[in-house]
Amino acid sequence: MKNKPARLYGRLKKVSDVSSSNLEEMFSIFSRYYLNVTREAFLQDFADKSHVIILRERRTKTIRGFTTLKTFETSVEGRAVVGLFSGDTVIEREFWGQSALRSAFCRLLISTWWKNLLATAGRRPCYWFLISKGYKTYLLLTNNFPTHWPRFDSQVPEFEGAVIRSFAEYLYPGRLETRVLATGGESVSETWVEACVLLFSQGAPCLREGVAPIRDDLRANPNIRFFEQANPGWRQGHELCCLAPIGPEIFLRFVKKASFAMAKYLYGVTASRLSQPGRREMRPLSAEGESR
Repeated sequence: MKNKPARLYGRLKKVSDVSSSNLEEMFSIFSRYYLNVTREAFLQDFADKSHVIILRERRTKTIRGFTTLKTFETSVEGRAVVGLFSGDTVIEREFWGQSALRSAFCRLLISTWWKNLLATAGRRPCYWFLISKGYKTYLLLTNNFPTHWPRFDSQVPEFEGAVIRSFAEYLYPGRLETRVLATGGESVSETWVEACVLLFSQGAPCLREGVAPIRDDLRANPNIRFFEQANPGWRQGHELCCLAPIGPEIFLRFVKKASFAMAKYLYGVTASRLSQPGRREMRPLSAEGESR
């Protein structure tokens, strides 16, 4: 019987607080999953970020993945907008599917929303900006954020489209290509969707062969099918630009999931205890507090 992988946990750290030995561990993981990466370029990109979520095994504290982050502010159509940018992201294959990254990132989103709310009383829009060269990263967006763009079943709103283009040019000037796609699904009619893609030259970092390939069976998922349609150059390292609003619904969704997880855990513990052989049957108490 195959052993289950160790459980991971995620912690947010400032980039300046990450040790050189931790950086070497992170680069080692990154280079196993991506081609055309150098230590110099990795360190330069890392230094340009503000924070990083590091995923570790609970027991051994070994690093098993990470995502780099950067908070910035820019102007879109004369309006100040805050962006939280996700950069390099990787998790070792045996730990795919665990929730540590999602949980740690949700806590960061809630903190970002709350700080922005206190600073501006909610008048300044705040967005998560994600670029994706693989469908698994795109699914992190579609599976956890009901409101997101681009998507196969609806157009990008005018202002959010301007935000995507502005963020892309701010972070990667001169690399943006905008295309309009005709999309649709089994339950929706044809929709014209704008997709923004960052184009990189040959030899740019890209996923290694066999890492998250898009198989024919996966194309039955409309989100994966849309990702491939919007970013046909994903194998060459091209990145699909994505956006999700950071607002109170993130907090409510996190509380709902956390409550469900806690209820499931307590149910499992209770069922396990009650199923133990020889365990005394629980009986109702009398008015005097003694078992009848």
